[in-house]
Amino acid sequence: EAIEQLGNRLKQDLQNECPSNEEALLSIQTTDYGLSFENGTMAVHLLLTTLPANWHSLDPTIHLDRAMCKRNFNATKHAKWVDEVCIHPSNKVLVRLLKDLRQRFHGLEPLNPWLINLLAHHCVINNNSSEQLPPSYAFKRALQLLSSGLFLPGSNGLYDPFSDTNMNPSRSHTIMTPEEQDRLCYTSQTLLRALAIHPKYVLGIENGPDIFAGPCQLNGVLFMPNQPVIFDNESNGHAINDGQQQSMFVEVNG
Repeated sequence: EAIEQLGNRLKQDLQNECPSNEEALLSIQTTDYGLSFENGTMAVHLLLTTLPANWHSLDPTIHLDRAMCKRNFNATKHAKWVDEVCIHPSNKVLVRLLKDLRQRFHGLEPLNPWLINLLAHHCVINNNSSEQLPPSYAFKRALQLLSSGLFLPGSNGLYDPFSDTNMNPSRSHTIMTPEEQDRLCYTSQTLLRALAIHPKYVLGIENGPDIFAGPCQLNGVLFMPNQPVIFDNESNGHAINDGQQQSMFVEVNG
């Protein structure tokens, strides 16, 4: 109720600012995260939240869900961090490249925007050189890090500056399931090999075969995708529980 009232007030204010021929095109919808404005050519998603001190006094009948308010509050902190820290041009270019890659390859879907920003910043800034890496080197480094198991179970991952103090602050990837972490790893391994054979295909400049469908010819080379190790259910192969995962990493590291 409160969200709908806010939306109507904002819509009225916007209509007063819009030309008369655009007023009818402006529409507003309430969503689970807040409000969505559309005018036929673009959309603006408005995330609503409140201060943490007010979360326990929220009324679910008129306010947003408490969990959603917390999520939106974290999103504002993430946006501020990106605006203040990720200012290097290479960082911005790499974020766009990784987001485009995620849209074109299903296996990279576990990478949410926050993880992409953390990964891009790490690849550009944290390196052996005293200078920031250019986008070409940073892009390859991102795939190399993901391929090496940066976000696999048991890995330290990347430091999350806004993680819960009760959790390990270095494991920003724990929001993913083990199957998603494995899918992200073997997808990156496949893309890294494809990058060496046909860079323009990986970058989306040229079309090519579906390299994840099975054996194929990629730029005249017989290419086979990597396969998963962790499965989310018995029908896909062998399921690995937490205890088995821990034993597996002990054996590998031992």
